[in-house]
Amino acid sequence: MKRFFKKIFLFLIPVYIFLLIYLFTDPFKIIYNYDNYYINNDFVSLNRAVINAKTYLKNRKTQKYNAFIFGSSRSIAAHCKDWITYLPNDAKPFHYDGNAEGLYGINKKVKFIDSQGDTIKYAVIFIDQMLLETLEVKNEFLYVEYPSLSGEGWLNYHLLFLKAFTNPKFFLGYYYFKYTGIYKPFMGSKIINLKNPNISNPITSDLFLGFETDIKNDSIAYFEKLQFMSNLKNTIKPVVLKPTEKEIKMLLEIKAIFDKHRTYYRIVSNPFISQFPLCSEQKELLERIFGKDKVFDFSGKSRFSNDLHNFYDPSHFRPNVANEIFKEIYKN
Repeated sequence: MKRFFKKIFLFLIPVYIFLLIYLFTDPFKIIYNYDNYYINNDFVSLNRAVINAKTYLKNRKTQKYNAFIFGSSRSIAAHCKDWITYLPNDAKPFHYDGNAEGLYGINKKVKFIDSQGDTIKYAVIFIDQMLLETLEVKNEFLYVEYPSLSGEGWLNYHLLFLKAFTNPKFFLGYYYFKYTGIYKPFMGSKIINLKNPNISNPITSDLFLGFETDIKNDSIAYFEKLQFMSNLKNTIKPVVLKPTEKEIKMLLEIKAIFDKHRTYYRIVSNPFISQFPLCSEQKELLERIFGKDKVFDFSGKSRFSNDLHNFYDPSHFRPNVANEIFKEIYKN
């Protein structure tokens, strides 16, 4: 029997070594707490929802956050340092976005903040054109919610990240890029090949993209790569999405918490280069629940979508656009 267990132990040695490497490197920054999750980690795609949840929980008592930006990565350009100029002096902002964030994630985050006993005094929600597409959280490491927020099990949460680490494309790509700095196509989108690093504010969780430096260094070359998107503007057709009971319920839950906190809020529909319009049924639903004067639609054809220089890529607008949006939604 001892010989049998010895063989099992020896057989599993590679597994133990692999786990130790994973625990030591913590490539996705989910095992340990960090003062800044983006320092010395500018080439791995991180789960923004998880990073933001950990940052919020770490700082909430000292910072006493009461103003929140919600949305997907398309809200990245909306920085707290700019937003706060339109808010009263008591505002303590935090950028609580998530990768491919949809209604499910926004609903969970609003309820999570409320459950912590914190105040949501000010809020702005940046939505994508189709809330229904990301209604449920995706069972993938980049999109899974933090268990304390989602209520899902911790075991499945950690297994998702471990599974991602054991993928040969990621594992080999991670160490190859880490020690050579050379990007190879097999690495996919999980390894980010940035000319200039992203910079994070560890208190507000704002993310300042290195693309701005790329544009500053050579704007002509940068925007030439986006020129092809102009050809798509005439091919986009409106999509009809009938609101579901589940969607309506989640929106009503958000509104109920905003009412409870007497939140001063705004709902913003994001602009796209493609000029993809917000579904009229979705817009009517948002206006019915939150009020017409609180919903601002910048989708479709607009002064922003008419100029590709307002975007980093087909669906992510730049800070100058976010500042113009703030100016518009708070002008009254």
